[in-house]
Amino acid sequence: MRKVLVVDDEFLVRVGIKSFLNWEENGYTIIGEAADGGQALEIMERELPEVVLTDLKMDGMDGFELIQVSRKRFPTVQFVVLSSFEDGENVKRAMKLGAADYIFKLTSKPDELLRILNELPYEQPENEAEKLLRKNRSAIKQRLIRMAAQRSYPYRAELQEEFRQMELKTEFQKPYCVLLSRFSREIHEKDSAVLRYAMENMTQEVFEDGLCAETYPYTANSILVIVQQTGTMQPIEQIRRTFSRLYEYAARYLGLHLEGCLSTVHTGMEQFSDALTECERTLDRHLPHVEGELQQYSGETRTEIVTVKRYVQNNLTAELTVKDAAELCSMSESYFSHLFKKETGISFVDYVNTQRVCRAEELLRTSDKRISEIAQEVGVENSNYFSVMFRKIRGISPQEYRNQKKSRI
Repeated sequence: MRKVLVVDDEFLVRVGIKSFLNWEENGYTIIGEAADGGQALEIMERELPEVVLTDLKMDGMDGFELIQVSRKRFPTVQFVVLSSFEDGENVKRAMKLGAADYIFKLTSKPDELLRILNELPYEQPENEAEKLLRKNRSAIKQRLIRMAAQRSYPYRAELQEEFRQMELKTEFQKPYCVLLSRFSREIHEKDSAVLRYAMENMTQEVFEDGLCAETYPYTANSILVIVQQTGTMQPIEQIRRTFSRLYEYAARYLGLHLEGCLSTVHTGMEQFSDALTECERTLDRHLPHVEGELQQYSGETRTEIVTVKRYVQNNLTAELTVKDAAELCSMSESYFSHLFKKETGISFVDYVNTQRVCRAEELLRTSDKRISEIAQEVGVENSNYFSVMFRKIRGISPQEYRNQKKSRI
């Protein structure tokens, strides 16, 4: 029997599909149903289907994200999109993400669905060892990373080989940094495991898209991300932007408050515990910082820099100069510029521009204001200069950014 999972946010559609044909008589069995992608992933973790029949537009995790996540986590699963006549563009997008076929859920006949199912390119089923590894992958990753953190391994080479056999992207012999993300909220015991699992998946999807990174569950309220240095410089700004996105998603979808810290660059498994300690000590000190901003270990953090960063966040429409910032800290301009770059890794001007672009991104996503209006709202009078600045930092124009975000809705 081939296993089928049905995903649609409309109860009547799910009932209709289950009643559509005699599944078992035709060699299929429905193992479950879900109202969104998040519920579907939970079912897939417990019992892997060969086929998922999924709607695309759903509250919570939609069908697009479900297909995208599953391509990485469950590559053998085949997806058939439940479509309507006006969904042509969405179906094309789903096919590009990895869907195998589609069917019109209101007008198709049982024979048509059965033909599609029978023609899907099924892979060989998992053997018991593969099934055991998949079901326990998260727990195994947690065990490995704790062994590395506690240095409770007789031979480093053997532990590194275990990482390799798990096909993890972490290579301790190459430069890396550690990001420790802690989350907090009043969590009922019955919800804690589900929230931790959701937070782990969310972190993985956000950080492993565009960065050479691996996500590890660490404690009941923390997750580790090990980011490899792939070039001559660590992509600090990209890591910061990615954490800001994770912070926003965790608050919006899970009701969780995040705080995070990034270590300095290290090399070698023997230095991993030192990198982790840098993050833990920074977060344990509860230093004042901008809400949702990734903290970075730099020894003794200067409170003057935190004050300036908070001032920038709250006064983006003002003219923010090095002179004013230096006066705020009672420092000379040259000493302030040197100290700010030493503490943050970027110049004060670059920091201000980055914060303005971050605010502009929010306005581009959530409003229909003109580019010139958004430029003024983030403190840039000249809209042409704003577009140049935005492209320099993000690699695309403000309008291209807005179009990309709208195409994903």
